[in-house]
Amino acid sequence: MQFKVVQVPIIEAKENSTNEIHHLSFDNNNLISRSVLEFDGNAKYFFITYLNRYTLSEQSLFLSKKLSVGSNKFKLDSFSIASAIDRDSLFILKYEFSLPDYAKKIDDEYYINLNLNRDFELDRIDTSKVEFAIMNDYLFEKNTKVILDIPLGFSLKNIPTNNSFKHKDFGFELRYEVNESNKQIILVKNIYINNLTIEQSSFEEWNKMIDLIKTSYKQTVILKKI
Repeated sequence: MQFKVVQVPIIEAKENSTNEIHHLSFDNNNLISRSVLEFDGNAKYFFITYLNRYTLSEQSLFLSKKLSVGSNKFKLDSFSIASAIDRDSLFILKYEFSLPDYAKKIDDEYYINLNLNRDFELDRIDTSKVEFAIMNDYLFEKNTKVILDIPLGFSLKNIPTNNSFKHKDFGFELRYEVNESNKQIILVKNIYINNLTIEQSSFEEWNKMIDLIKTSYKQTVILKKI
């Protein structure tokens, strides 16, 4: 009997994509979102694998935990699977959620952090303890868009600064855009992992990225009542 060693192809990051859009409306201190989440590749496989473990009645609880963003007051109000659950189709989930008391009010100003999902925030590497390369499950790319409608009677006082970090194996871009005609401020975020391993020689650069992204996550949009 003969055996042949075959190299398993590595699926590119763009083929293991997660895309999410949150369209936020603001009422007093509360946020309400109409959201769409799309998975492809390995990201889709792992999500569907977990989802299929539950009965229909249990899926709501699973998704409430899986989709939770912003604060521990996150409430999943509704959801629907808007695609076929199979290996060839893009998996699409539509849902609505609310975040009570999310905006912080000081006098006539409201502080709103659009970084609802803080990917990588806790992933700093302790170089005094980790002596070997770190393995990633797969290459991936995550794209997030958060659209906040500016309510009537409010003006935009503060727009956070844009930040980015680029390394051949990992990186992110986080930028803010203003749509004057629709009275919206938009956060666009992209995160990618382009290598199955983070080598020890890259730990310092990785930690620089984590420090920068953590700083970026602290910035808030300020709306002023007029």
